[in-house]
Amino acid sequence: MKADPPVRIRAADARNNFAEILGRAHFAGETFLIEKQGKPYAVIVGINEYRRLLEAGSRNQAPDISDRAQGAGHEAPEAAETWESPLPRGEGQGEGRGAQAHEEDRLIAES
Repeated sequence: MKADPPVRIRAADARNNFAEILGRAHFAGETFLIEKQGKPYAVIVGINEYRRLLEAGSRNQAPDISDRAQGAGHEAPEAAETWESPLPRGEGQGEGRGAQAHEEDRLIAES
């Protein structure tokens, strides 16, 4: 089974929309490839995907992540989409995030 390619997002956009990204990774199972200066830097995955990767590693099996993310300094995979923030610049940074974002934070903390 081939995994969906990651959503590519600039580090600054990831910082400004972190709660939304966490929710999408956790609830929708999306993977985010964080880029800094156009190069792959980090990956955000939901806890279920992380556990799957740990389990595959403990069985000495190479997990199927080739289409999800590559190590730093390597060519990034094709993206399913490129992040376009739904928020105007400067919004979505802590205060005023709304009840849904706070509920997502609570659910993530409980898992």
